[in-house]
Amino acid sequence: MTNTTTNANAAAGVHLSVLIVDDDPFIRESLSLLIGMDPQIEVVGTACHGLEAVNQLESGGMPVPDVVLMDIRMPECDGVEGTKRIKALFPQTSVLILTTFDDDEFIIEALQSGASGYLLKNIPPSRIIEGIKTVHSGSMLIHPDIARKLTGMLRADAHKAGAGAGAEQSAGDAAGRSEQLPGRASSGRASSDGASFSGSATSDGASSGGASSGGASSGSASSSSGSAAPADSVQSKLRAAGLTPAEQNVVALIADGMSNKEIAQKLFLSEGTVKNYITDILAKLQVRDRTQLAILYWKSYNQLG
Repeated sequence: MTNTTTNANAAAGVHLSVLIVDDDPFIRESLSLLIGMDPQIEVVGTACHGLEAVNQLESGGMPVPDVVLMDIRMPECDGVEGTKRIKALFPQTSVLILTTFDDDEFIIEALQSGASGYLLKNIPPSRIIEGIKTVHSGSMLIHPDIARKLTGMLRADAHKAGAGAGAEQSAGDAAGRSEQLPGRASSGRASSDGASFSGSATSDGASSGGASSGGASSGSASSSSGSAAPADSVQSKLRAAGLTPAEQNVVALIADGMSNKEIAQKLFLSEGTVKNYITDILAKLQVRDRTQLAILYWKSYNQLG
């Protein structure tokens, strides 16, 4: 980054610092210039792979950044391993994965390793800057294309898990293994364990198929007879969080990937009413958006299966 950009940031009052890790020198330079144009961000350094980034930070060659913008596929040390090492050494630093790849193998691994977000490089620079600020604030951010694929992967694993589960497991036994409901995670960041509906989106493991009663039952009921107990237990957790039966139906349909319009048609409601339901649901479950809500739903379902 140029001295002119650095001085401009200093004059404006830099609010956060960023390290860019990418094996393509053109991308590193381009991102440095584009991100550095924001008066609230300073690019404190770049690295060509994860290990170089870790070495520079450990040696004091650059200040520890607030956010690391990390590519996935790099030589010597890829983005997944780089994220894991950086989070182990500097847990306060957020890692935002920015890559051209949406490969299945990387989505879960990157989030499990501690990444706070996963974006594709085909988005405008303004969205990248917005994403940096979002993960720095403690929220999780996933590109819509990635979120849809992640939901599909979790649901696919859910059906596999449900097919192998015993049909005699009771709802009470399943609920006894789950984490207690309310309680927002203190950091608000992604967690690699836990199944409760808290403020932190979880990202590891498989989940088990949907659940609902009433209007949402056909959209989210599992085809496996062994999933009845987890389904009831998820509903119990939603009730414990203060959700009404109508709100529970909306949650199940969101987890099934339905849009507001589709939910409105399914439940014979107006879109405005559905939006109001979603606003109340997010507040009660202390999650940021419907993507986190869907992930938490399937994760909790799997933990109960």
